[in-house]
Amino acid sequence: MEDISKELLDDLKRIFGGTETTPKYETISPHTKEKVSFTPADLVIGGGKIKDSKGNKFKPKKRKGKSLSDMVMSPSFGKVKRK
Repeated sequence: MEDISKELLDDLKRIFGGTETTPKYETISPHTKEKVSFTPADLVIGGGKIKDSKGNKFKPKKRKGKSLSDMVMSPSFGKVKRK
Protein backbone atom coordinates (compact mmCIF):
# COMPACT_ATOMS: atom_id res chain seq x y z
CA MET A 1 0.00 0.00 0.00
CA GLU A 2 1.25 3.46 -0.85
CA ASP A 3 2.29 5.89 1.83
CA ILE A 4 -0.09 8.77 2.33
CA SER A 5 1.50 11.90 0.90
CA LYS A 6 2.02 15.04 2.95
CA GLU A 7 -0.20 16.96 0.52
CA LEU A 8 -3.09 14.54 1.09
CA LEU A 9 -2.66 14.75 4.85
CA ASP A 10 -2.67 18.55 4.66
CA ASP A 11 -5.90 18.46 2.61
CA LEU A 12 -7.56 16.17 5.13
CA LYS A 13 -6.45 18.36 8.05
CA ARG A 14 -7.89 21.40 6.25
CA ILE A 15 -11.23 19.63 5.75
CA PHE A 16 -11.48 18.26 9.28
CA GLY A 17 -9.94 21.29 10.96
CA GLY A 18 -12.62 23.78 9.94
CA THR A 19 -14.91 25.43 12.43
CA GLU A 20 -17.89 23.85 10.76
CA THR A 21 -17.64 20.36 9.33
CA THR A 22 -20.07 18.72 6.98
CA PRO A 23 -19.98 15.07 6.00
CA LYS A 24 -20.44 15.80 2.32
CA TYR A 25 -18.69 18.20 -0.04
CA GLU A 26 -19.33 19.31 -3.58
CA THR A 27 -16.99 20.39 -6.37
CA ILE A 28 -17.07 20.81 -10.14
CA SER A 29 -15.38 18.23 -12.38
CA PRO A 30 -12.81 19.88 -14.69
CA HIS A 31 -13.55 17.24 -17.34
CA THR A 32 -17.36 17.17 -17.54
CA LYS A 33 -18.18 20.46 -15.71
CA GLU A 34 -20.77 18.60 -13.59
CA LYS A 35 -21.21 18.85 -9.82
CA VAL A 36 -19.63 15.95 -7.95
CA SER A 37 -20.43 15.16 -4.31
CA PHE A 38 -17.85 13.42 -2.13
CA THR A 39 -16.91 12.72 1.48
CA PRO A 40 -13.51 12.84 3.19
CA ALA A 41 -13.56 9.02 3.10
CA ASP A 42 -13.83 9.17 -0.71
CA LEU A 43 -10.64 11.27 -0.77
CA VAL A 44 -8.80 8.75 1.41
CA ILE A 45 -9.95 5.78 -0.67
CA GLY A 46 -9.04 7.53 -3.93
CA GLY A 47 -5.61 8.68 -2.75
CA GLY A 48 -6.63 12.35 -2.84
CA LYS A 49 -8.60 12.10 -6.08
CA ILE A 50 -12.30 11.59 -6.81
CA LYS A 51 -14.17 10.37 -9.89
CA ASP A 52 -16.95 12.05 -11.85
CA SER A 53 -19.83 10.14 -13.48
CA LYS A 54 -17.71 9.38 -16.57
CA GLY A 55 -14.94 7.80 -14.46
CA ASN A 56 -12.45 10.66 -14.87
CA LYS A 57 -10.23 11.06 -11.79
CA PHE A 58 -9.31 14.52 -10.55
CA LYS A 59 -8.15 16.30 -7.43
CA PRO A 60 -10.81 18.67 -6.09
CA LYS A 61 -9.59 22.27 -6.10
CA LYS A 62 -12.52 24.28 -4.79
CA ARG A 63 -14.91 22.48 -2.51
CA LYS A 64 -18.08 23.57 -0.80
CA GLY A 65 -19.70 21.87 2.18
CA LYS A 66 -23.16 20.46 1.58
CA SER A 67 -25.42 20.11 4.60
CA LEU A 68 -28.27 17.63 4.75
CA SER A 69 -30.81 20.46 4.54
CA ASP A 70 -29.11 21.79 1.37
CA MET A 71 -29.41 18.36 -0.24
CA VAL A 72 -33.05 17.84 0.80
CA MET A 73 -34.14 21.32 -0.28
CA SER A 74 -32.52 21.08 -3.72
CA PRO A 75 -34.94 20.91 -6.68
CA SER A 76 -33.52 17.57 -7.84
CA PHE A 77 -33.94 15.78 -4.48
CA GLY A 78 -35.83 12.51 -4.81
CA LYS A 79 -35.84 12.47 -8.60
CA VAL A 80 -34.66 9.33 -10.34
CA LYS A 81 -32.24 9.78 -13.22
CA ARG A 82 -33.09 7.51 -16.12
CA LYS A 83 -30.80 6.77 -19.03
